[in-house]
Amino acid sequence: MTWIQTKRITGRSRSTIYRVWNQEESLEKKSRPGRPRLISKRVLKLILKKSVQEKATCSKIIKELNLKVSHDTVLRAIRENEQRKWGKKKACFNLDEKKKKIGLIGR
Repeated sequence: MTWIQTKRITGRSRSTIYRVWNQEESLEKKSRPGRPRLISKRVLKLILKKSVQEKATCSKIIKELNLKVSHDTVLRAIRENEQRKWGKKKACFNLDEKKKKIGLIGR
């Protein structure tokens, strides 16, 4: 097929047609820089589902899904998707039996 026939079919200029023809790399897959993801999209959906619906902890999620990633990786995945918020732990004091009966918890 000549460039004139291609021009009639596509409606593009001659320079555009020649540029596309001469680009050998445009048809090849380009390598993407950077570290590959540890958690796939499918596993991420499972993690988020367990985190939100079952209120599972990171270590429990890792055990149930049999993942080979760290606790921090799972926690980061949950936080990046803003599916669950963790609050700061409240102070817990050692209460004797008398205070437990009264109902003084952490005061």
